[in-house]
Amino acid sequence: MVRRIIAWVVAAGLLLLALLLSHQTDEELQVSGFIEADDIQVGSRVGGRVRKLWVREGQQVNEGDVLV
Repeated sequence: MVRRIIAWVVAAGLLLLALLLSHQTDEELQVSGFIEADDIQVGSRVGGRVRKLWVREGQQVNEGDVLV
């Protein structure tokens, strides 16, 4: 009976050790996906009204593109 208990304790210890060692890594976690933002507050340096929107929601833009 004592041998069975010791065997179970040793087996559980080995499984726990294997689990702990499998999670030790120095690699960076890399994931893929999309980042979406619905509420954006844009400030202006000058006052006025928007006459025309040059881009639509979801359209790709580059740095320096005229948006409004």
